[in-house]
Amino acid sequence: MSHRNETRMAALTTTPPLASDSPEMLPADRTLEPACGWFVLGTWLFLTVVALGFVTLYGNRTPRWEDWFFVPFITGAQRVDLAWLWENVQGHRAPIAKLVLCACYSLFGFNSKPILYLNVLLFSALALGLLWAIRKARGRWSYTDAFFPIVLLNLGQAEAFSWAQTFAYVSATSLETLLLILIVTRRGALNRTSLVPAGASLILLPLTFGGGVVFAAMMVPWMLYQGWVVKGSIEPSSRHVRPIALGSAFVTVMIIGLYFVGYRPLNDAPGEQYVKPGLAVYAQTALKYLGSGFGGAAYQPLWQFSGSLIAVILLAAFLCLIQALARSRLTGDPRAVGLASHMVSCVAVAWVVGMGRYAWGNTIFDSRYAAASVVALLGSYFVWELHGPPFLVPLGRMLFFTAAAGFLAANFQLGYRHGRTLRDAERAFLRDLRAAEPIPRLIAHHSWVTYWYHERLERYLRQLRDAGIPPYNRLPPDRSFRVRTLGPEPTEIVEIDWNGKGGKILGPDAYLRFDLNEPQFISGLRFRFSLVDPSGMMPAVRVRLQSDTKPELLHYNCRYESTTGEEAEILVYVDDRISRVLLFPNNRVSSFRMSSIELLLPETVPNGPIRVVERNSFRLLPAGRTSGTIATGCRNGQNGMNSVLRRKSWPASGVYPKMSSPASGKTRDRKRSPIVAYSPHCRIAPVSALVAILA
Repeated sequence: MSHRNETRMAALTTTPPLASDSPEMLPADRTLEPACGWFVLGTWLFLTVVALGFVTLYGNRTPRWEDWFFVPFITGAQRVDLAWLWENVQGHRAPIAKLVLCACYSLFGFNSKPILYLNVLLFSALALGLLWAIRKARGRWSYTDAFFPIVLLNLGQAEAFSWAQTFAYVSATSLETLLLILIVTRRGALNRTSLVPAGASLILLPLTFGGGVVFAAMMVPWMLYQGWVVKGSIEPSSRHVRPIALGSAFVTVMIIGLYFVGYRPLNDAPGEQYVKPGLAVYAQTALKYLGSGFGGAAYQPLWQFSGSLIAVILLAAFLCLIQALARSRLTGDPRAVGLASHMVSCVAVAWVVGMGRYAWGNTIFDSRYAAASVVALLGSYFVWELHGPPFLVPLGRMLFFTAAAGFLAANFQLGYRHGRTLRDAERAFLRDLRAAEPIPRLIAHHSWVTYWYHERLERYLRQLRDAGIPPYNRLPPDRSFRVRTLGPEPTEIVEIDWNGKGGKILGPDAYLRFDLNEPQFISGLRFRFSLVDPSGMMPAVRVRLQSDTKPELLHYNCRYESTTGEEAEILVYVDDRISRVLLFPNNRVSSFRMSSIELLLPETVPNGPIRVVERNSFRLLPAGRTSGTIATGCRNGQNGMNSVLRRKSWPASGVYPKMSSPASGKTRDRKRSPIVAYSPHCRIAPVSALVAILA
């Protein structure tokens, strides 16, 4: 190799000093502020304590939503093997999350709080690592670097701090952020010490969830570039870099290929309104997803604000990268290449989310998505800092910080309400569980905070009871029902070409109405159903019941998982007096068949009048799963709850219901904490929320 080539390769693979007075580093503002370090580290420490306090006060102990999938493991019915770890669940393969949750449940019982503490500690470590990286890259701290702990540890991450299943998102974000830190802390190509953790992160990303697969696939060319750029280098630290890079890329590609063997995507569209697919709606959903990186409250007051903000940020970042790459001719600045690959990967994940969740409405702003989409904001901050116009860099920093801090108050309000509501709901569920309420009644009143598909939740509760796992061992034996079959002909048919046993759906508001001769108290509703949707999507099957206790309809969204038309039994537990049944088979043109509709009647009707307790609205329910309204209450005299949860789309505007339960009257002698019903016009001051969490 010629002396000239050796000199060029040495320049690519060595890292010059990253001092603040280096001419290659950003000259921005040269003033060193000793208080900067205290400010950014103090912000990091304060928000870490707040997040840990949030988990302590509001983190769930009982399973929530997909946490119930681990019941077979808890009861010993399911062994931890490769087939189970690699199983496709809800459109994702997440072996890393499964292993971590299984280890947690083995050590601490069926309790999710240790996982929630782990989520907080991982995000806290990421924030600290990013602060170290920006200081190494710039040579000093700036007050605006508090941006990192603000976006990672604000209570807009409420679901990441209260739902164990979000560990899949948190683990992917951790690996993606580790790659970002490794990229920005070296000006040249990665050496052996940096490339080993980078390669390990790339290999593990497809094992987190679907978003990690897309991100890893887009980063494979960057890893190959790392192997090519050190070709011929004589630096000792660059030895073995090429085989490590090529090996990591090869293993990653193999795992991604295996991921799609027998893969079945989650073609679900739970929204009531049909949304026509197309590039415009994909882009809009992708912007919503990226905007949620500011926190779960980023849609307030309008999602267009956060969407436009993130669009401007990404546009500026890519313009800076294009200029840097053009100046260096791709090979002269490996760090710019790495940042470009990282940002392209973030946008690719957002686009795939847009294609897969376009029919889910504003559920894309749920705080669990904030845990995954925040990576694009983190990368954009570094792009602007390292490749932005020097005279505009301080202004850009301030805009990043101001945007994150501007959403901070709303995120604290959201997190406080979210945690308070779920904590009260969990207490009500545990109260009924310890009072030995029957399984159908538990499901009717608490499915929204446990698991929203009634037949699955019933099966999981039975498994826990039969395995003798406390407190589920208090559940009574199953009771029998009297069955009443509804008449074969509906009272009213809307937008359906009915043939007596099924028909063709002609419009998005198609439904069948069945009127009862007189109001009747029922425990549940059961019907056999089959449907074929030409679009290949799972149908949005919905049941609406007219209660005798209130004017609002009780809304239930049902799970029919077949896309090929197999007949399935759908079960909905109600525990209320009803007079009318409305069945919405789908909101898209399709054909269906319904063989029977049965009312499940209790052996004995509850004594006492059915009394309407306070009705309130609710906002943060199992997002993305349903739309419309859901009834979640017991309506048995003074011991019941009668809250109808109304919303047009997830998450809808509104407030939270008072938490009550069938066992309330049985536990009146116990001291219970007060429960607050929030007004839709109420706004909790951020200081009050912080005091409540830290108290």
